[in-house]
Amino acid sequence: MVFNPMAFMTAEQQKALQEVQKYTKFIHVTIHREGDNGISLILRADNPEAEKHLSEMREHIIRSLAHTLYTFFNITGTIE
Repeated sequence: MVFNPMAFMTAEQQKALQEVQKYTKFIHVTIHREGDNGISLILRADNPEAEKHLSEMREHIIRSLAHTLYTFFNITGTIE
């Protein structure tokens, strides 16, 4: 699925996103299921500057996926 965030943004938000895209355009993400309960997330970057942000991005993506699953399936409790 391809998502174009620019379609829903104000001009100011688009400018901010363009600054971020200087790095994110070099980042490739692979997400797949692993085993019965696992989700594997692979991030790689084609640019040394972008690579500096991978660990932080990985954590945010994992938390976002977990939050989405908790919401979708009405799971209560904390995400660790």
